[in-house]
Amino acid sequence: MNKYLKGFLMIFLALIFIAFFFVMSIMDLTNKEDVHETTIDAAGQLLVVENSINGIIPTGKDYYYIGINEASGEVYTIHAGKNWLEKNFDSEGMAKGNGVSIKGLSKSAGDYEVRDELANRTNELEGLSFALQAGDVLELNYVRDAVIRLIAGTLITAIAVIAFAVSKRKDTVPSWVSKVITAVVILAIVFVLLAVF
Repeated sequence: MNKYLKGFLMIFLALIFIAFFFVMSIMDLTNKEDVHETTIDAAGQLLVVENSINGIIPTGKDYYYIGINEASGEVYTIHAGKNWLEKNFDSEGMAKGNGVSIKGLSKSAGDYEVRDELANRTNELEGLSFALQAGDVLELNYVRDAVIRLIAGTLITAIAVIAFAVSKRKDTVPSWVSKVITAVVILAIVFVLLAVF
């Protein structure tokens, strides 16, 4: 492969990497316009999506709920953890206590199939006033997800810098450096998997 083509490919991959791990995370953390805070008085499960790699290797599930604020009459489509409903609501779907206060970032749901399915299911619920656009969800774990992406991006950047420095001094690298690199690589893999899945 041509030297210039390799350089172009590396720069292109670096830009994609920076956009995913750093720019998107910072945008999520600084986006105050799309953050919604409300109290949910009743909720129910709307959709469970099983994620996998190529339809073979399972990577987890995404849970989508529908929540109602009785005071305003607004309905929210919520993306939260597996136990969110059980933890905060009784078996009838009513909030334990005086409602559940939530804060989340309004985002478009993962892929187009999930967006379409959410839109179809919410369209079936006639007479309700949805606070978000069809296919959008209130992401309750947006801060955690953004921080995980930032950590993963930082670790991968550290690996690239260390690998570049080591490649320039192959014969003078102490053995402890390889142990540090291995530890950083393992941490980076864990955080990348958490960020992506």
